[in-house]
Amino acid sequence: MPVKENQPHLVEALRQWFDDPLPLRSLDFRTASHTSKGHGRVEIRTLTASTDLNDYLDWPKLGQALHLERKIIALATGEVSTTDCLGVTDLTPDQASTEQLLSLWRDHWDIENGFHYPLDVVLREDASRLRTRPATQALACLRRLVFQLCRALPHLPSLQLAREHFAASPLYALAILEIGV
Repeated sequence: MPVKENQPHLVEALRQWFDDPLPLRSLDFRTASHTSKGHGRVEIRTLTASTDLNDYLDWPKLGQALHLERKIIALATGEVSTTDCLGVTDLTPDQASTEQLLSLWRDHWDIENGFHYPLDVVLREDASRLRTRPATQALACLRRLVFQLCRALPHLPSLQLAREHFAASPLYALAILEIGV
């Protein structure tokens, strides 16, 4: 759903569309907003969706173009910060309203933070220098196996603790896999 800088043409087209809307462009701009309070801050998320770019962007199965603005107010200081994200989805307005898209986008980050972030940071997946296909696929499978095994151990509550524990005692890791040494 989110569009990152590795798609520069798509990012630029979306940025131009949502940052500088001309009066004629506002044929299909739908918005939804959600406010939440927690962790010492108030967060206001506003999603704008449009199908106006569907015929112009060279993106497969484009259903809607998206712009998410997050406004965060620190309760202790009153400091306000704003971030913008751009995205696309293959869901049409008939399949998902802006309210549903806002919820789906939030759920996407739960997956990103709960699965991809630990793989990237703790298991250093993004730092890998391997580029040959069989080796990258095998290592990706091993990382996901390690991740799932570590999550299954209640006495090691975080992936980082599990990684440190198994690095210090690799025989314990083999015992879990029931591999005799």
